[in-house]
Amino acid sequence: PVDAPARRRMRQRWSFVLVDEFQDTDPVQWQILDRAFSGHATMVLIGDPKQSIYAFRGGDVQTYLAAAGTAGPARATLARNWRTDAPLVQALQVVLHDLALGSPEIRVRPVASALPGTRLAGAPSAAPLRLRVVRRDDLRAGPGELIPIARAREFIARDLAADVAQLLAA
Repeated sequence: PVDAPARRRMRQRWSFVLVDEFQDTDPVQWQILDRAFSGHATMVLIGDPKQSIYAFRGGDVQTYLAAAGTAGPARATLARNWRTDAPLVQALQVVLHDLALGSPEIRVRPVASALPGTRLAGAPSAAPLRLRVVRRDDLRAGPGELIPIARAREFIARDLAADVAQLLAA
């Protein structure tokens, strides 16, 4: 924890605090930021709430929501995706439309792509989004048998690697 003299020094030094990738902030990090700067500095938190569900990266849904609750009415959402091709963005909008992720307050919102076409010209599959089906016999599992997670992970890793290799070779 940050002691009072350290908080005073930080507040004197920084009147504006920008926290990028905030969705990866854990409860202790948020507690430090909150105690040090809330009410004493302009704090801008930039993050994708949909990614706060990934605990393996340090994300914590409740921490994200608690921090977002301190923002007041000053919130902004990006309505344009600058990295993903339009056909994939459109397909994901169909599959994920208004889905709640980790909390009813974290919803998949409409977004458009800034990239008009596809960059996967010549790919083995023209589909922007594909759902893969794994059958029980692919995993050497009989009817009603529980599939060990290690076996499933191994199969998925091999299948994905083969699919990516095919794409890169195209």
